[in-house]
Amino acid sequence: NVRELSAMLDYSLALIDGHRIELGDLHPKLLNSSGKTPTSGTSGFYEEVARFEAELLKQAYARHDGNVSKMATTLGIDRSHLHSKLKLYGIHQVKPRA
Repeated sequence: NVRELSAMLDYSLALIDGHRIELGDLHPKLLNSSGKTPTSGTSGFYEEVARFEAELLKQAYARHDGNVSKMATTLGIDRSHLHSKLKLYGIHQVKPRA
């Protein structure tokens, strides 16, 4: 279920201190019952998903000249969630007010 996965990733994002989700930060449901990592060979999946997501956001940021409202509408996600994703991947830098 995509919504459930999204909710679990949001959970993980809320708990991290840095800009990168480590395996230990993932929601327990994403790990097997022993609390260990999923079966071998799947760790690359999350890295690939993150790379794809970052590239998608970079392209949308460039296409909309950094207009987060337009990006959120085009991507179909909430602006606050989009801001979190941009911050996570270091794409969006808030400009200080003059």
